[in-house]
Formats: sequence, structure tokens, C-alpha cells
Amino acid sequence: MTKVIGIGLPKTATSSLAGALNLNNVPTIHFGSPECEEITQKMYRGVYKFGILDRYTGVTNAFEMLFPQIDKAYPGSKFIYTIRDKDSWLVTAEKHWGRALANPKINLMLIHHHLITFGTYLFNKDRFSFVYDMHSDMVKNYFINRSKDLLVLDITKETDYVYKVCDFLGVSVIDGTPVHFNKG
Repeated sequence: MTKVIGIGLPKTATSSLAGALNLNNVPTIHFGSPECEEITQKMYRGVYKFGILDRYTGVTNAFEMLFPQIDKAYPGSKFIYTIRDKDSWLVTAEKHWGRALANPKINLMLIHHHLITFGTYLFNKDRFSFVYDMHSDMVKNYFINRSKDLLVLDITKETDYVYKVCDFLGVSVIDGTPVHFNKG
């Protein structure tokens, strides 16, 4: 099956996307699992072929800033860009980063991922706002003539997003129930 790459920023319903994909027989891993350590180690070295994509069809919350390299390494992949209103995203991100810092068992792999994505581990409204806009522009420009390879979804607003995802991937809907993890 074609690789499915979630390229939404953290806190744009990437966990919900992974859950919906898994429920519809698209084996997907969400970044943060110990199994994802390989991704971090290879990203450090600029290597964009991952053994994890031999075991899973989809990955969410891992390659949002590296999608051009992943596209080259895995030609024919499908990309799903989860979005949400920027102001609500900033509020959610600030809460998330505040809770994450208070967690004594914080995962070093996640810290590194946040540094790669945002250039900071601590929440900084100006920086996060800048990254949100930059990422949106990058995605739009990169896929400007490739609409068949990109699906843009606001899972926080769309009740039928599972059907849209399955239609985009050309897979049958097994469970069309909207999945909403980490709903704040």
C-alpha cells in the first residue's frame, strides 16, 4: 500500500488521524512511541529511509518539517495535512507544552522532535505562530500542482473526516466513526 504521511503540526488532531487510519486497516504509528526512536536517530544523520515504514503504512506527527525529503524517499506517498484555527491551536499548544514540562518522565525523543519542529522546546507564542504560518506556506507551495497527493483536513470541525481520508486513500471505510483523541 502507498505510504500515508501525516504532516500536520503537533496538536492539530494528529493522534485522531492515526486512530482513524488504524481503525480502517491502515496500520499507522503516531510519533512518540519508543518504536519511533529509529526516526530520531536517522533524522540526526539526514537519512530519510526508515525501517518503521516497512512495518507501518502510515506515520503521523513525525515528518511535518521533512515532508519533501520523505516524498523523495517514498515516491507515490499520500500526505494528510491536519490543520486547525491558528488562535485555538496556539492556546492548545501552550497548554500542552506547559503540561509536558511538568511531566518528570518527559521523553527525550519528544524534546528533540519539538526542537526540530519549532526551534525551541519551551512554548513561545511568537515562534510557534511563525512556524505555523511558515509550515502552512511550505505545504501549499510544495503541493501547488499536486492536489491528488495532499488532503487538508480540519478534524476539529469536520464530522465526516474519516470518509474523506478513506476516499483520498482509495480504501474502504470499515469504521466511519470520527476518532477524537486528546480533545481539549
